[in-house]
Amino acid sequence: MVVILVIVVAYSEIVFEGKTLMMHDRVQGVSGRACVSQSDIDHGSEQASLGFARCLTSEQVRNDPRGDPGAGAWALTPWARTVHRALADGEPPIWNRYEGIGAPLAANMQSAAFDPLLLPYHLDPRAGVHDLSMLVALLLIGCATYLFARVVGLAPVSSSVAASVFALSGWFFAYNNNDWFRVYLYLPILLACIEWCSRSRAWSSFAILGVAIAGTIAVGMPEPTFVALTSASLYALLRLWFGPRVWPRAKCALRLAAGAAVGLMLSAPLLLLFAEYVPRSVNSHDQLPSLRPLTDPAGAMLNWIVPTISPASIGNPFAGTRNWIGAGACALVVVAFVSPDLVKKHRGWLLTVIGAAVGLRIYGGDLVEWTRHIPLVNVVLWPVFATPVIAFAAAILAGIGVEALRRGQIPRARLGLGAAVAVVLFALLAITAGPDLDLGLGDFDLSGGWGLAAITFLGLMLLVAFAPRRVAVPVVCALVLVELVMLAPRGIYADRADPFPQTDWIRLVRGRTAQNQARVFSPRGVLFPDTSSAYGLQDPRVLDAVYIERYWRYLRRFISPSIVDRYTAIESSHGPQTFENNRMFDLLGVRYMVAGHRTKTPAHYRLVYSSARKRVFENERAIPRAFVVHRVSTVDDEARAIAALSKGEPRREDGRVDVTRKDPAREAVVEARTRDISKLHACRRPDASSARFVAASSTEITIKVDTPCAGLLVFTDAYYPGWHASVNGAYVKILPTDVAFRGVFVPRGASIVRFRYSPGGFRLGLLLTGLGLIVVGVAVCVDLRRAVRSRRAAAGDAPGSGVGGPATVPRETGKPHEVTRDSATQHCRSAHDSARRLELP
Repeated sequence: MVVILVIVVAYSEIVFEGKTLMMHDRVQGVSGRACVSQSDIDHGSEQASLGFARCLTSEQVRNDPRGDPGAGAWALTPWARTVHRALADGEPPIWNRYEGIGAPLAANMQSAAFDPLLLPYHLDPRAGVHDLSMLVALLLIGCATYLFARVVGLAPVSSSVAASVFALSGWFFAYNNNDWFRVYLYLPILLACIEWCSRSRAWSSFAILGVAIAGTIAVGMPEPTFVALTSASLYALLRLWFGPRVWPRAKCALRLAAGAAVGLMLSAPLLLLFAEYVPRSVNSHDQLPSLRPLTDPAGAMLNWIVPTISPASIGNPFAGTRNWIGAGACALVVVAFVSPDLVKKHRGWLLTVIGAAVGLRIYGGDLVEWTRHIPLVNVVLWPVFATPVIAFAAAILAGIGVEALRRGQIPRARLGLGAAVAVVLFALLAITAGPDLDLGLGDFDLSGGWGLAAITFLGLMLLVAFAPRRVAVPVVCALVLVELVMLAPRGIYADRADPFPQTDWIRLVRGRTAQNQARVFSPRGVLFPDTSSAYGLQDPRVLDAVYIERYWRYLRRFISPSIVDRYTAIESSHGPQTFENNRMFDLLGVRYMVAGHRTKTPAHYRLVYSSARKRVFENERAIPRAFVVHRVSTVDDEARAIAALSKGEPRREDGRVDVTRKDPAREAVVEARTRDISKLHACRRPDASSARFVAASSTEITIKVDTPCAGLLVFTDAYYPGWHASVNGAYVKILPTDVAFRGVFVPRGASIVRFRYSPGGFRLGLLLTGLGLIVVGVAVCVDLRRAVRSRRAAAGDAPGSGVGGPATVPRETGKPHEVTRDSATQHCRSAHDSARRLELP
């Protein structure tokens, strides 16, 4: 209750004042507002770039530690709306038809489509439900840390301090606008399950470990998930060699491996979809192994005491310690280390090794150059995602410091030496930081700056050294908790509101695109890509971590060669956007363009809506999303398809191929064998062919085709494995068409074509999940049965004895033996001695 109360006080603005953790009001292209003004655009791309930068920084509230305001607003919240639509339609959330030309949804793990903790939000994606879900996650982080602290033997008061330090550490404030901070809810649970597996004979121990592993994966952010699971694996490895166990080392390792296997089985649908997507995708992290590992400067370690002590020392956008635990917790860590026996008893040394290993990777500089050759390790942004591991280790050490104070096991000489070492270390780091160090001496802030830090550290050390234990323990705990609450940022949260309000132009565009499944487009950031999906609009642009490789190559060759890691169509990022007179852009099925109120009418577009802030234009040359062609060329692979489309076409200065000699509305290039098109013949009336959408959902599309002669139905959604097609009920092969799209041959006359997404990996994953649930159920049932037998044995419920009566020997002896006070006392002493040998709390 103390931990919950402290967290509620720290987030009181969210709980009581109607504020929100979302940041939609401060980023571009959300809620129908654009931060890049028309005047910026009129003054050229450089000014527009500055305007885009101002959008992300100028409206940031002072002392707001959230360094990534756009991720939640641009991607995570729209994905939640997409998952909601799929669930409302009774479909699994495995395909996103609104992003790009369609893309995997669950396989894009950041969507967290299978996370059970987000189910309330996915069922009701309102801002209030989102904030409640995130608050519950924050409370669970504190409770899970308390659980682990109790498991390793810390007293309730010590566990409360440890849980508060971790739950209110700075990383959770820096990323509470991004749902995936919940990954670190599972770190203390994983470690507690590892302890349980080592010290218990219960089958449920490895089963619950598997559930915790599956929960960690289901959160969906691969990088912190990898860090959390790697840290837990290192702890498990160390735990095999240090600390009490009820099993031999080999058998204990086998139980831990069984828990990992159960976790992988439970998360198999997500992992198999992800494994299928990654080899067919493009992502910016592929470049990281060829770069020097990104590390923080040593001086940034001072941020653990007070946030942003040396902001100027941040040399790249992924560096700069985004975490803090406060001076009080740092002082308690010093107190813990002067009591090494307690550190050993409560697993402090194991956590220290893990925290030090992660810290070396974050601050090691040239020392960790070799890590770029380690697969998976070399694609993780450790300074961004790994600091909670250090914070957790420090939090448990802080709890051990309180435990040492509570037990009176703090030699003053050692305490003085520890304090001196801490001061020297601080001085060395300050010298390392050099002129970038910001001590804030001109602003001695008692509300969370260096003033509070100095008073907290000095006061805590004096209390530990000289105050009686009855006074020191509650005062020290209160001092640490008060500092944590005062370090919690305030005044940074916006008022809670609908992040995607319905406007006239939204209703207009949705109504016009409903029948023909047309796509929308928005240059210059008026409407951001994934925001379109929140409104149920299909948009060819993408803002994501991974992209379907075929579509990415299509964009770079024919639409926007300068894109690097996203396609937002903002000129300052991608150069001039050539959507006018570009037939390969028209092929994407973009019929409506949303722009600012000063935008001039582009060529081949007509104005259909105008207001004081927005204009909507209709592309009169847009190619339908589904159409039939009768002139088909065949090639062997994707590279030859790109070459065939580019052959004889002019190349612009930016590298874009301008397709002018071919009409993609009448001819297509497919990757197939020549005999596959042998049934196609010249058609006298090609324009008489038609294709009309009958039904459309995320995983199933039905199109009615009517053509005077056999042809190729081109459907401009992504060509991707897992999609199956049938023509008049007979399954047909889907052919890669014009590099990125789908094509199926249709006979003359009327036909019904159905596309259905049913990936084999997902079906296999569901089977494995079912097997995993069976294993978990069997393990729990076995333990329940054992528990029932133990209770009956303890109550003397042997065959032939009375239930609930005194314990007796078997009836055939004829001499019932009542449990006396002396025998009961002897039994309790024996159990107590066993518990001491195992170091159980």
